[in-house]
Order: sequence, then structure tokens, then C-alpha cells
Amino acid sequence: MPVYEYACGSCNQVTEARQRMSDPKLTDCPLCEGGKLRRILSVINIGAQASGAKPAACDVPQLPSCHGCGKAGTGCS
Repeated sequence: MPVYEYACGSCNQVTEARQRMSDPKLTDCPLCEGGKLRRILSVINIGAQASGAKPAACDVPQLPSCHGCGKAGTGCS
């Protein structure tokens, strides 16, 4: 379920709401109970690796520029 961010025109606070895409937009601020809430554009993180994930090891050892692992100029480690 997506998380949407809303900004309040009354208290100037930003809050998040977990909603279905088909749910109506929120109109009342849960922080000040004002009625000037608007949905704002959020930054999303797509393609991030999980915490602690390591890139696959390169199987071509000690080349000055390895195209297999993308460590150009540093060789494989």
C-alpha cells in the first residue's frame, strides 16, 4: 500500500498516510484538525539494495580495469 505525504496549510506540518490508490485524498489535518490538507509530491526510492547487501564478487581476479564488476581502474577485490 502506498504512503502519501500531505502538507497542512494551517499548521505547516507534513504528515504521512498509508492509503490505497483508490482511497479519497485526506482533507482534514490529523495534527491540528484544520481543513487545509493537500497531497504533496514525494521522493521515492526504487532499486535500493537491502541493508547489508554486498555486490556480487567478480570472477576475474586483479585486472586493472574490471568490466565484470564495474570497478574500473581499481581491479577486483
